[in-house]
Formats: sequence, C-alpha cells, structure tokens
Amino acid sequence: MGYITIQDIEKAIDRGTLQQLTDDLDTGDVVQEIVDEMIETATDEVNLYLREQYTVPLTDVPKLIKQICVTISGYYLYLRRDLPDKQEKAYTNAVNILKRIQTGQLKLFNQVSTSQGPKAFSKRGAYFVDMPQKGPVNLANY
Repeated sequence: MGYITIQDIEKAIDRGTLQQLTDDLDTGDVVQEIVDEMIETATDEVNLYLREQYTVPLTDVPKLIKQICVTISGYYLYLRRDLPDKQEKAYTNAVNILKRIQTGQLKLFNQVSTSQGPKAFSKRGAYFVDMPQKGPVNLANY
C-alpha cells in the first residue's frame, strides 16, 4: 500500500491533466490502475532511501514523505508523456531530500537522545541547546 492516494495527487495535478497522463485509450477518464502503479513505484523508491534509518513501510507517515511521494508519482506520470523541466527539478529536489534522510542528516521524527551530549529544546518559539559544562566559564572578555 502506498503512502498517498489519488486524491493527494489530484491536489497537485488537476484532473484534466491527470486524464491526459493516464488515458492511453482515449476513454476520457483517469485510469486509476496507472495512478495506483505510479503511487506504488514512488512509495517503493521512497522506502529504498528510508530503510537505512527507519523500519519500512512507515506506519506514521509524515507530511514531508507524502509530499515527496506526490512529487515522485507526478514525475513518473509525466514521464509517460512529455516531462516538463519543473517536474524533473522537483523530482531531483525530492531525491536530494531522501538522500539526506538516508544518511541521517535529516530526521523524520523527534527522537529522544539517550546520550549525554547537547540537548535541544524550544521555549516560546526560540530554540536553545543545553550543553553540559566542562569547567568554569569565563565571561570577562565578553
């Protein structure tokens, strides 16, 4: 099962364009099976990157992953016809984000650290880092 539905794709690609991208037999309808296939392809591609850091398939799907799946599904739908530059750029950006998730540079979920390292916290919209002190702090020169 994919991380998105045809309704998610229809928020990004209007129904008329979706029909042009999927209706190989000129029936005048969106071909659900083709959309479903592209959703599955996109979900599989996303999971290839996520599996380095997370158990896939995800049970709690972040909005970012849904947006990436819509972008990748759209890319594959457009690839069936003429691929606009903006679709290719969007796909490249999506894959770059997935690569950062794969390497751990981006985290999908807030994870509680069990290490004794710095701890980040938010207070009234500002973010702070609580660093353990290694000795006295000299503020005389500040």
